[in-house]
Amino acid sequence: MANKKLKGKDLFFEILRKNGITKIFGNPGTTEMPMINALNENPDFEYILNLHESAAVGVAAGYSMALNKPALVNVHTYSGLSNAICNIFNAFLAEVSLIITAGQQHQKFLAFNPTLSGPLTELVKTSVKSSEEVKHNYDLPIMLQRAINLCQQNPKSPTFLSLPLDLFEEEIDNYHDIGIPNIKTQEGIISIDEWKKIIDILINTNDIAIIIDQEAHEAFNELITLSEYLIADVYNTFFINRQVFDTSHYLYKGLLPFTAKEHNILFSKYKIIFIIGKQFDYLIYSNENSIPESCKVIHLNNSEDGINYNFKTDYTFVGDIKQSINTLNNLLKDKIDLSCN
Repeated sequence: MANKKLKGKDLFFEILRKNGITKIFGNPGTTEMPMINALNENPDFEYILNLHESAAVGVAAGYSMALNKPALVNVHTYSGLSNAICNIFNAFLAEVSLIITAGQQHQKFLAFNPTLSGPLTELVKTSVKSSEEVKHNYDLPIMLQRAINLCQQNPKSPTFLSLPLDLFEEEIDNYHDIGIPNIKTQEGIISIDEWKKIIDILINTNDIAIIIDQEAHEAFNELITLSEYLIADVYNTFFINRQVFDTSHYLYKGLLPFTAKEHNILFSKYKIIFIIGKQFDYLIYSNENSIPESCKVIHLNNSEDGINYNFKTDYTFVGDIKQSINTLNNLLKDKIDLSCN
C-alpha cells in the first residue's frame, strides 16, 4: 500500500511510464480532456493524433507488433469506441498487445443518461481479453496495471478500460500496487527428453505437413530449418498478420483451403500433421473432419490455447516455440548426422 497523496492523473502516467509506455495513439474528445490536459505535466509522453479511431488502433497495433511491446490507444467514449471496434477485433485475432481506453462521463452525471456516454464495457467485450470500468479512484492503479499485464500474457490480446473523467482530478489516499511482472521471461522450453518421444516417428516418416499459425512468427528461421530436416510441406493459416515462413521456399505450399472437406482431401496424402501455433480453422462449413483419422497430429504452442480445441492431438507440447524448435532441430541434426556415418 502507498500513502503518498496523488491524483488519478498522476498515477495514470506514473504506471504507464513504469511499463515503458510513453506513446498514446488516439482521437480524443471532451471525455478525454483530463488525460489530454495532463500531458502538459508529462512532457516525456507523446500523443499521436489520428483522424479516425479505427486508424488509431491500426497504427498502435503496427507499433506494438514492430517493437514487441504493448501500446496504449485512447478513443472518445461510446461513439469513438464504436468506430474502433473493427480494428480492435482485428487486433484480437492477431493477438496484439493493446490497452484500449475510452473516456466515460463524470460518474455523478451518468444517472442523467448523457448523450456522450454508454455501456462501453458491454460494447467492446467480445473483442478484448478483459473489459472493465474503473468505478473508484483507488482502483485505477491496480486495474490499469492489470490491463497492461493481461494484454501481454499468452495468448496476447487487447484489453479495455473505461475511465470516468472525474477519476483524473480526484486525490487518492491509498492504492494497491500489483507491480510489473517479468512478462519477457520465456515460457518453458520443450526438453530433449520430451522431443525424443516423437523423434523416431519424425525421422522415419516421409509424408509430413507443417501447419504454421501466427504465434510461430518469431521462429521464422528455425521453421525453415525444421522443414528442411523433415523435408515437410509447409502451409500457413489464412488469418495471420505476421510473416511466418519464406513464401519463396521450395517447401512452402501456400495457404490452407477454406473448408474442412478440402482440408481432409489435402491432408489425406500425409501421415503426420505438425501444427505449430494456436490452431487452424476453416471459413465455410462442410460436414467433414479436417484431419483424416489416418493422420497423426503433433501440436506445439506457447500456451494451452487451441490445444485439443477443434481436433484431437496425439502428441501435445506447450512451451516457447522458437527455443523449443531449436532444441528439436539440434536433435534432428544429431540423428541425421549419425545415420549418415
